[in-house]
Amino acid sequence: MLKMLKSHRARQASERLTFGEVWVDSGYIFTTPLGTPIDPRNLLREFKAICVKAGLGDWRLHELRHSAASLMLAMGVPLQVVSEVLGHGSIRMTADVYGHILEPDRQALADAMGSLLWSKGSLR
Repeated sequence: MLKMLKSHRARQASERLTFGEVWVDSGYIFTTPLGTPIDPRNLLREFKAICVKAGLGDWRLHELRHSAASLMLAMGVPLQVVSEVLGHGSIRMTADVYGHILEPDRQALADAMGSLLWSKGSLR
């Protein structure tokens, strides 16, 4: 992540030089090429276009949050940690929303993957 942020900062410095006095130092990390804050509607429009182009269909930004939480839980990250990452006020909120990903389903997922990966005729 640090490498990506440094690359972003270098790209932004180049934009700053390209646009000179027109470039606005807004103080934000992620901006338009002119340094101004990104309009949420433009961000959403671009995000949706990327999702459609990638064959994912019509996604909303919130679905990234849900996917990240589901993946963390499926990989065994403790519920308390996932709750803190999401900024939930209580672990109960996280359990209510993502309870379907907890232990029984994780075990079923692991069993299904193991069967698929290590069954006769599978690629090893």
